[in-house]
Amino acid sequence: KTNSIFLLINFLYYYLGKNRGVDVPFLKPRIQATKGSDVIPLMHWKTSQGVNVYWVKEANNPMVDISLVFHAGSAYDGENFGLANLTNQLISRGTQDATGIQLAQKLESIGAIVSADSGRDAASISLRSLTTNNYLDKAVGVFADMLAHANFPQDQIKVLQAQVLTAIKIERQNPQQVASNQFYQTIYKGSAIAHNPLGNSTSVSAISQNMAQQFYQQYYTH
Repeated sequence: KTNSIFLLINFLYYYLGKNRGVDVPFLKPRIQATKGSDVIPLMHWKTSQGVNVYWVKEANNPMVDISLVFHAGSAYDGENFGLANLTNQLISRGTQDATGIQLAQKLESIGAIVSADSGRDAASISLRSLTTNNYLDKAVGVFADMLAHANFPQDQIKVLQAQVLTAIKIERQNPQQVASNQFYQTIYKGSAIAHNPLGNSTSVSAISQNMAQQFYQQYYTH
């Protein structure tokens, strides 16, 4: 499982360290680009807790993208279909010290974006920010607060449940999506990835705050 805080701290320590002239000699590129090659050097290391970190430097772009990937996709829903997706979306909707609106306003004021995505195998939380220290430090502060102190407010659970139920209805009108869902149900029948990651109307409506919190504690923080 991925420890988000360690991944974030290690990534930013290296990223900011290199940009501030601090050498980190034990990190070596996994892929060495040759002269005239289109291959971008890929840096890879592990945190003290064994979390894999992959880093690519883009010198001409004053922005940084940070994506934390967790073993927390719909394959881990159990009988609560749609729980992984709903939990993933809720992480940015409120913390112990700030509402979802306040978090969004903080990000907007510095031009940063936080996004969430959940599939069958994995789920991710991503941050895009300017690399200017003042902007990046603030963006990382908000991002870390979301990851470490998500509180899954009841009003946002209701909002997201309504949105997911609408999305499920829309999917039923999309032949390509209907075919994809049927493919998984047929080919992977009886397995953890057979069901639609969004869940179904019954399962989504039954998801509670406690269920989301338990999923978060099990798959995002341990």
